[in-house]
Amino acid sequence: MSKVNLIPRAVHKFKVPEDATFHTKIPQHSFNPDQKAFMEAKVNNMLKAGIICPMHPGEVKCVAPSVLAHKVHENTGLSSNELKHKVNDECIKYGLLAAFDLPPRPPPSEDKPMAASPKKWCLCQDFREINKLTPITPVPQGDIHTKQL
Repeated sequence: MSKVNLIPRAVHKFKVPEDATFHTKIPQHSFNPDQKAFMEAKVNNMLKAGIICPMHPGEVKCVAPSVLAHKVHENTGLSSNELKHKVNDECIKYGLLAAFDLPPRPPPSEDKPMAASPKKWCLCQDFREINKLTPITPVPQGDIHTKQL
């Protein structure tokens, strides 16, 4: 978050109908201890970066619950050579020549068990309530929703 470049004097304003009302009290989903620690660290980072700021509950106009989405990839993935070996395996399986000229695949290492990596999440906000009432601002390429129909 320290790499987020703030644009000086940039302000985003929602065009919300004046008579619109939103929920201001929504029960937050409960988090397990790992999720709670992740969430606390994320909130502290956003506070330090100036992305969010504390506010009095009386000033709240709409509450959007926070949701932690489990990241799909929990480890670093395959090495380049292992990925190339897998491509070669598939080529050979279907009667094709190997795509990569590689030395033989090294035997799997059994002496070193895989360390469990910490679980990772993406912090998401459920803005469905406000999205229903706010118009989509057209951008230079036009209204994308109209073009998708």
